[in-house]
Amino acid sequence: MKDGDGIDINFENVPASQRNNFLKFVKEFKIYLHKEFYKKNKGNPFVSLSLPPSVRMENYSVKKLSDLVLPEGVGEVVN
Repeated sequence: MKDGDGIDINFENVPASQRNNFLKFVKEFKIYLHKEFYKKNKGNPFVSLSLPPSVRMENYSVKKLSDLVLPEGVGEVVN
């Protein structure tokens, strides 16, 4: 609504029990943003994720985020 070109998602301390819900949220949010940007003919939005660098915080699984399959034309979740 404010004519942005993407969003930064910053979740901290996601518990291991919520790992799958986090992946689902990121995927569904990317699809939602794509649909909203398409309505305004703005192209594909970017989603920036700020994740902790610690190995102890494996609940975010960058590998699983990059492996998410999105509908054709939506682009990647992360690269």
